[in-house]
Amino acid sequence: MPAKPTNTSALRRRLEVLSTWWSDKVASWLPEGSPRRVWCDRTGGILVGLVVILAGAWGVPRLVARADLMSREQPMTAGGPTVRFAHPEWIPDTEIARLEVAVRSEFADAGVFDRSAIDRAAASLEQSGWFDPGVVVQRVGRSEVCIVSQPRRPVAFVRHGGRDHLIDAQTRILPVAWTAGDAPFVGVVIIGTTQPPPEQPGMPWSGTALRQGLAVLALISAKPWCREVSAIDLSEVRDGGPITLRTVKGGRIAWGSVEPSAAEVPLETRVAYLDRLHSVVGTIEPPPGRDLDVRLDYLATTPSRAGSQPLASAKR
Repeated sequence: MPAKPTNTSALRRRLEVLSTWWSDKVASWLPEGSPRRVWCDRTGGILVGLVVILAGAWGVPRLVARADLMSREQPMTAGGPTVRFAHPEWIPDTEIARLEVAVRSEFADAGVFDRSAIDRAAASLEQSGWFDPGVVVQRVGRSEVCIVSQPRRPVAFVRHGGRDHLIDAQTRILPVAWTAGDAPFVGVVIIGTTQPPPEQPGMPWSGTALRQGLAVLALISAKPWCREVSAIDLSEVRDGGPITLRTVKGGRIAWGSVEPSAAEVPLETRVAYLDRLHSVVGTIEPPPGRDLDVRLDYLATTPSRAGSQPLASAKR
Protein backbone atom coordinates (compact mmCIF):
# COMPACT_ATOMS: atom_id res chain seq x y z
CA MET A 1 0.00 0.00 0.00
CA PRO A 2 1.52 3.37 -0.98
CA ALA A 3 2.40 5.74 1.83
CA LYS A 4 -0.11 8.47 2.54
CA PRO A 5 1.24 11.83 1.35
CA THR A 6 2.23 14.22 4.07
CA ASN A 7 1.15 17.84 4.34
CA THR A 8 4.70 18.87 3.40
CA SER A 9 4.72 16.87 0.17
CA ALA A 10 1.27 18.18 -0.76
CA LEU A 11 2.46 21.77 -0.24
CA ARG A 12 5.56 21.08 -2.34
CA ARG A 13 3.41 19.84 -5.21
CA ARG A 14 1.23 22.93 -5.07
CA LEU A 15 4.30 25.15 -5.17
CA GLU A 16 5.64 23.22 -8.17
CA VAL A 17 2.35 23.70 -9.99
CA LEU A 18 2.35 27.44 -9.25
CA SER A 19 5.99 27.74 -10.31
CA THR A 20 5.24 25.97 -13.60
CA TRP A 21 2.27 28.25 -14.18
CA TRP A 22 4.50 31.29 -13.55
CA SER A 23 7.15 30.03 -15.96
CA ASP A 24 4.55 29.44 -18.67
CA LYS A 25 3.20 32.95 -18.26
CA VAL A 26 6.69 34.45 -18.38
CA ALA A 27 7.44 32.44 -21.54
CA SER A 28 4.37 33.94 -23.21
CA TRP A 29 5.34 37.47 -22.23
CA LEU A 30 9.13 37.64 -22.72
CA PRO A 31 11.44 36.17 -25.35
CA GLU A 32 13.72 33.34 -24.24
CA GLY A 33 17.24 34.42 -23.27
CA SER A 34 16.34 38.04 -22.54
CA PRO A 35 17.67 39.48 -19.24
CA ARG A 36 14.15 40.01 -17.91
CA ARG A 37 13.20 36.41 -18.77
CA VAL A 38 16.23 35.04 -16.89
CA TRP A 39 15.47 37.20 -13.84
CA CYS A 40 11.81 36.10 -13.78
CA ASP A 41 12.75 32.41 -14.07
CA ARG A 42 15.09 32.69 -11.07
CA THR A 43 12.79 34.64 -8.78
CA GLY A 44 9.41 33.20 -9.74
CA GLY A 45 9.54 30.23 -7.34
CA ILE A 46 10.60 32.44 -4.46
CA LEU A 47 7.76 34.87 -5.05
CA VAL A 48 5.16 32.07 -5.27
CA GLY A 49 6.40 30.54 -2.00
CA LEU A 50 6.17 33.88 -0.22
CA VAL A 51 2.59 34.34 -1.44
CA VAL A 52 1.55 30.91 -0.13
CA ILE A 53 3.23 31.50 3.25
CA LEU A 54 1.60 34.89 3.69
CA ALA A 55 -1.82 33.54 2.72
CA GLY A 56 -1.48 30.70 5.26
CA ALA A 57 -0.33 33.05 8.01
CA TRP A 58 -3.38 35.23 7.44
CA GLY A 59 -6.01 32.59 6.68
CA VAL A 60 -5.33 29.77 9.16
CA PRO A 61 -5.70 31.89 12.32
CA ARG A 62 -8.97 33.26 10.96
CA LEU A 63 -10.27 29.70 10.41
CA VAL A 64 -9.22 28.65 13.91
CA ALA A 65 -10.93 31.69 15.41
CA ARG A 66 -14.08 30.96 13.43
CA ALA A 67 -14.15 27.33 14.58
CA ASP A 68 -13.77 28.43 18.20
CA LEU A 69 -16.64 30.87 17.77
CA MET A 70 -18.84 28.17 16.25
CA SER A 71 -18.05 25.77 19.11
CA ARG A 72 -19.28 28.37 21.59
CA GLU A 73 -22.25 29.62 19.61
CA GLN A 74 -23.68 26.28 18.43
CA PRO A 75 -24.30 23.85 21.30
CA MET A 76 -25.76 20.38 20.81
CA THR A 77 -29.52 19.96 20.81
CA ALA A 78 -31.08 21.43 23.96
CA GLY A 79 -31.23 18.79 26.69
CA GLY A 80 -28.61 16.64 24.96
CA PRO A 81 -28.63 14.50 21.82
CA THR A 82 -30.39 11.25 21.03
CA VAL A 83 -28.13 8.38 22.15
CA ARG A 84 -28.02 5.29 19.95
CA PHE A 85 -26.13 2.08 20.61
CA ALA A 86 -26.77 -1.62 20.16
CA HIS A 87 -27.19 -3.16 23.59
CA PRO A 88 -27.62 -6.84 24.52
CA GLU A 89 -30.71 -8.26 26.14
CA TRP A 90 -28.97 -8.90 29.45
CA ILE A 91 -28.65 -5.17 30.21
CA PRO A 92 -32.01 -4.22 31.80
CA ASP A 93 -34.04 -1.40 30.27
CA THR A 94 -33.65 0.62 33.46
CA GLU A 95 -29.87 0.45 33.09
CA ILE A 96 -30.06 1.44 29.40
CA ALA A 97 -32.13 4.48 30.35
CA ARG A 98 -29.64 5.42 33.06
CA LEU A 99 -26.68 5.13 30.66
CA GLU A 100 -28.43 7.24 28.02
CA VAL A 101 -29.13 9.98 30.56
CA ALA A 102 -25.49 9.93 31.67
CA VAL A 103 -24.23 10.31 28.09
CA ARG A 104 -26.82 12.95 27.19
CA SER A 105 -25.88 15.07 30.18
CA GLU A 106 -22.26 15.31 28.99
CA PHE A 107 -23.42 16.95 25.75
CA ALA A 108 -26.17 19.17 27.14
CA ASP A 109 -24.07 22.37 27.02
CA ALA A 110 -21.26 21.18 24.76
CA GLY A 111 -20.36 22.88 21.48
CA VAL A 112 -20.34 20.93 18.27
CA PHE A 113 -16.52 20.85 18.29
CA ASP A 114 -16.14 20.07 22.02
CA ARG A 115 -13.94 16.97 22.12
CA SER A 116 -13.97 16.85 25.91
CA ALA A 117 -17.69 15.94 25.92
CA ILE A 118 -16.91 12.85 23.81
CA ASP A 119 -14.11 11.83 26.18
CA ARG A 120 -16.28 12.34 29.26
CA ALA A 121 -19.14 10.31 27.79
CA ALA A 122 -16.81 7.42 26.89
CA ALA A 123 -15.27 7.46 30.38
CA SER A 124 -18.73 7.45 31.97
CA LEU A 125 -19.74 4.33 30.03
CA GLU A 126 -16.50 2.51 30.83
CA GLN A 127 -16.84 3.32 34.52
CA SER A 128 -20.40 1.95 34.57
CA GLY A 129 -19.03 -1.61 34.66
CA TRP A 130 -21.07 -2.77 31.67
CA PHE A 131 -18.39 -2.31 28.99
CA ASP A 132 -14.82 -3.27 28.26
CA PRO A 133 -12.29 -0.43 27.86
CA GLY A 134 -12.23 1.17 24.43
CA VAL A 135 -15.74 2.63 24.21
CA VAL A 136 -16.00 4.91 21.17
CA VAL A 137 -18.46 7.82 21.17
CA GLN A 138 -19.22 9.24 17.73
CA ARG A 139 -21.10 12.49 17.25
CA VAL A 140 -23.57 12.51 14.33
CA GLY A 141 -24.47 16.13 13.64
CA ARG A 142 -25.97 18.22 16.45
CA SER A 143 -28.78 15.87 17.43
CA GLU A 144 -27.40 12.34 17.72
CA VAL A 145 -24.59 10.40 19.38
CA CYS A 146 -23.63 6.83 18.39
CA ILE A 147 -21.91 4.48 20.84
CA VAL A 148 -19.59 1.68 19.68
CA SER A 149 -18.72 -0.65 22.56
CA GLN A 150 -18.01 -4.19 23.69
CA PRO A 151 -20.49 -5.12 26.46
CA ARG A 152 -19.34 -7.50 29.15
CA ARG A 153 -21.22 -10.80 28.97
CA PRO A 154 -22.53 -12.28 32.24
CA VAL A 155 -21.88 -15.98 32.75
CA ALA A 156 -23.23 -16.66 36.24
CA PHE A 157 -24.85 -15.32 39.36
CA VAL A 158 -23.03 -15.22 42.67
CA ARG A 159 -25.27 -15.40 45.71
CA HIS A 160 -24.09 -13.41 48.70
CA GLY A 161 -26.02 -11.76 51.52
CA GLY A 162 -29.38 -12.84 50.10
CA ARG A 163 -28.66 -11.16 46.73
CA ASP A 164 -27.82 -12.60 43.31
CA HIS A 165 -25.04 -10.63 41.60
CA LEU A 166 -24.08 -10.95 37.93
CA ILE A 167 -20.44 -11.63 37.04
CA ASP A 168 -18.57 -12.18 33.78
CA ALA A 169 -15.97 -14.83 32.94
CA GLN A 170 -13.21 -12.76 34.63
CA THR A 171 -15.28 -12.58 37.88
CA ARG A 172 -15.93 -8.85 37.25
CA ILE A 173 -19.15 -7.77 38.91
CA LEU A 174 -21.83 -6.13 36.78
CA PRO A 175 -23.90 -3.22 38.12
CA VAL A 176 -27.15 -5.08 38.94
CA ALA A 177 -28.31 -7.49 41.63
CA TRP A 178 -31.59 -9.07 42.64
CA THR A 179 -33.10 -10.67 45.70
CA ALA A 180 -32.07 -14.34 45.69
CA GLY A 181 -34.10 -16.23 43.09
CA ASP A 182 -35.74 -13.14 41.54
CA ALA A 183 -33.32 -12.52 38.65
CA PRO A 184 -35.10 -12.56 35.27
CA PHE A 185 -32.31 -14.40 33.44
CA VAL A 186 -31.57 -18.07 32.98
CA GLY A 187 -28.36 -18.90 34.79
CA VAL A 188 -26.41 -21.03 37.23
CA VAL A 189 -25.95 -19.61 40.72
CA ILE A 190 -22.61 -19.94 42.49
CA ILE A 191 -23.14 -20.24 46.23
CA GLY A 192 -20.89 -20.63 49.25
CA THR A 193 -18.29 -17.97 48.43
CA THR A 194 -16.86 -16.35 51.53
CA GLN A 195 -15.59 -13.11 49.98
CA PRO A 196 -18.00 -10.15 49.78
CA PRO A 197 -18.72 -8.52 46.40
CA PRO A 198 -16.49 -5.63 45.31
CA GLU A 199 -17.91 -2.18 45.92
CA GLN A 200 -17.13 -0.81 42.45
CA PRO A 201 -18.91 -2.23 39.36
CA GLY A 202 -16.48 -3.71 36.87
CA MET A 203 -14.02 -4.83 39.54
CA PRO A 204 -13.17 -8.55 39.91
CA TRP A 205 -14.65 -10.55 42.75
CA SER A 206 -11.75 -11.92 44.79
CA GLY A 207 -11.37 -15.51 45.87
CA THR A 208 -9.76 -18.61 44.39
CA ALA A 209 -12.84 -20.75 45.01
CA LEU A 210 -14.98 -18.48 42.84
CA ARG A 211 -12.59 -18.87 39.92
CA GLN A 212 -12.73 -22.64 40.42
CA GLY A 213 -16.53 -22.50 40.32
CA LEU A 214 -16.38 -20.59 37.03
CA ALA A 215 -13.96 -23.20 35.65
CA VAL A 216 -16.51 -25.94 36.41
CA LEU A 217 -19.26 -23.87 34.79
CA ALA A 218 -17.15 -23.44 31.66
CA LEU A 219 -16.84 -27.24 31.41
CA ILE A 220 -20.55 -27.99 31.71
CA SER A 221 -22.33 -24.90 30.33
CA ALA A 222 -22.70 -26.29 26.79
CA LYS A 223 -24.10 -29.63 27.95
CA PRO A 224 -27.84 -30.27 27.58
CA TRP A 225 -28.01 -31.47 31.17
CA CYS A 226 -26.61 -28.19 32.49
CA ARG A 227 -30.18 -26.87 32.70
CA GLU A 228 -30.68 -29.37 35.53
CA VAL A 229 -27.88 -27.71 37.52
CA SER A 230 -29.27 -24.92 39.67
CA ALA A 231 -26.09 -24.07 41.57
CA ILE A 232 -22.38 -24.69 42.00
CA ASP A 233 -21.76 -25.01 45.72
CA LEU A 234 -18.38 -23.83 47.06
CA SER A 235 -19.25 -23.97 50.75
CA GLU A 236 -17.01 -26.98 51.49
CA VAL A 237 -13.98 -25.90 49.44
CA ARG A 238 -12.48 -23.78 52.21
CA ASP A 239 -12.25 -26.86 54.46
CA GLY A 240 -10.80 -29.07 51.73
CA GLY A 241 -14.13 -30.51 50.60
CA PRO A 242 -15.38 -30.88 47.03
CA ILE A 243 -17.15 -28.49 44.74
CA THR A 244 -20.73 -29.76 44.55
CA LEU A 245 -23.32 -29.43 41.79
CA ARG A 246 -26.82 -28.79 43.15
CA THR A 247 -29.73 -29.89 40.96
CA VAL A 248 -33.06 -28.15 40.45
CA LYS A 249 -34.79 -30.88 42.52
CA GLY A 250 -32.38 -30.62 45.42
CA GLY A 251 -29.96 -33.40 44.53
CA ARG A 252 -26.21 -33.21 45.05
CA ILE A 253 -23.39 -34.30 42.73
CA ALA A 254 -19.93 -34.31 44.30
CA TRP A 255 -17.71 -32.86 41.57
CA GLY A 256 -14.40 -32.47 43.39
CA SER A 257 -11.58 -30.11 42.55
CA VAL A 258 -10.67 -28.51 39.23
CA GLU A 259 -6.98 -29.14 39.86
CA PRO A 260 -5.43 -32.46 38.73
CA SER A 261 -5.33 -34.95 41.57
CA ALA A 262 -4.35 -38.61 41.84
CA ALA A 263 -7.35 -39.12 44.13
CA GLU A 264 -9.85 -38.00 41.48
CA VAL A 265 -10.52 -38.99 37.87
CA PRO A 266 -9.80 -36.38 35.16
CA LEU A 267 -12.34 -33.64 34.53
CA GLU A 268 -13.19 -35.11 31.12
CA THR A 269 -14.12 -38.42 32.77
CA ARG A 270 -16.47 -36.68 35.21
CA VAL A 271 -18.20 -34.90 32.32
CA ALA A 272 -18.42 -38.22 30.44
CA TYR A 273 -20.11 -39.88 33.46
CA LEU A 274 -22.89 -37.30 33.38
CA ASP A 275 -23.11 -37.40 29.58
CA ARG A 276 -23.66 -41.15 29.74
CA LEU A 277 -26.16 -40.91 32.59
CA HIS A 278 -28.17 -38.28 30.73
CA SER A 279 -28.18 -40.26 27.48
CA VAL A 280 -29.36 -43.46 29.19
CA VAL A 281 -31.73 -42.15 31.85
CA GLY A 282 -32.65 -38.76 30.36
CA THR A 283 -31.58 -36.86 33.47
CA ILE A 284 -28.62 -36.35 35.80
CA GLU A 285 -30.91 -36.12 38.84
CA PRO A 286 -29.71 -38.56 41.54
CA PRO A 287 -32.07 -41.38 42.49
CA PRO A 288 -34.46 -40.65 45.38
CA GLY A 289 -32.61 -40.61 48.68
CA ARG A 290 -29.18 -40.73 47.02
CA ASP A 291 -26.42 -38.32 45.97
CA LEU A 292 -23.96 -38.86 43.11
CA ASP A 293 -20.16 -38.79 43.19
CA VAL A 294 -18.26 -38.41 39.90
CA ARG A 295 -14.76 -38.24 41.42
CA LEU A 296 -14.10 -41.99 41.47
CA ASP A 297 -13.27 -44.67 38.90
CA TYR A 298 -17.00 -45.37 38.66
CA LEU A 299 -20.18 -43.33 39.05
CA ALA A 300 -20.95 -43.78 42.72
CA THR A 301 -24.08 -43.07 44.74
CA THR A 302 -24.16 -42.19 48.43
CA PRO A 303 -26.99 -41.62 50.90
CA SER A 304 -28.49 -38.14 50.57
CA ARG A 305 -27.58 -35.61 53.18
CA ALA A 306 -30.34 -34.73 55.58
CA GLY A 307 -32.17 -31.54 54.74
CA SER A 308 -31.25 -31.31 51.04
CA GLN A 309 -33.78 -28.95 49.46
CA PRO A 310 -34.06 -27.28 46.05
CA LEU A 311 -32.44 -23.85 45.94
CA ALA A 312 -34.11 -20.64 44.82
CA SER A 313 -32.51 -20.25 41.41
CA ALA A 314 -32.60 -17.91 38.45
CA LYS A 315 -35.76 -18.26 36.36
CA ARG A 316 -35.59 -21.08 33.84
